[in-house]
Amino acid sequence: MEYINNEAPPHGDQFDNTENSETHQLTETAFKLKALEMKKKNIEAQLATKKRAMDQANKLAEARRRLAEMEAEVENLQRAYQEMPEGSSQQENRVILQTAFAHNENQRPPPVNLPFDPTSPLSIALQRTSWPLGYKPTQLPKYNATTDPTQFLMAYEATIASAGGDDSTMAKSFVMACEGSVATGIRTCLRNQSTTGIS
Repeated sequence: MEYINNEAPPHGDQFDNTENSETHQLTETAFKLKALEMKKKNIEAQLATKKRAMDQANKLAEARRRLAEMEAEVENLQRAYQEMPEGSSQQENRVILQTAFAHNENQRPPPVNLPFDPTSPLSIALQRTSWPLGYKPTQLPKYNATTDPTQFLMAYEATIASAGGDDSTMAKSFVMACEGSVATGIRTCLRNQSTTGIS
């Protein structure tokens, strides 16, 4: 007698369940991957923000350190200036500036052979003297007889020297630093000297 198996062969339901389970796991893994990518981006953004903040803090600390150093230097210079006896400060300042001017004198281009301008308050020699190489004039201090002449001269000499000028530069620029009646008097005086041949 032949045995007949009435059990139905495994249907597609079992395969469907397996497929659904794998699809579900794949979706879940994709969501986890997406969540981790977002978390990574957030952490990277937070890290970049923190790094920028640290860089700014370091720059601020460096700027404050340099500011403190500069304030200390200025304070020391002011103290040294105030403690210096009258008369000696200008002489010592001139020695320092003359050293700087002597260095700059070697860096001057050859004299310019231009015709003499009789309307200029400068002598022939000064008119033909070239500006030093690399001379970068800044705003010159002005003198109009209302300020202390000693302080004006110290500031004037320091400004010219720091811009790369020398004695000739100081002489040529002096008329530009004078204002009002001082400028008129200086120009008249210099013109008289020019016509008499004094340089």
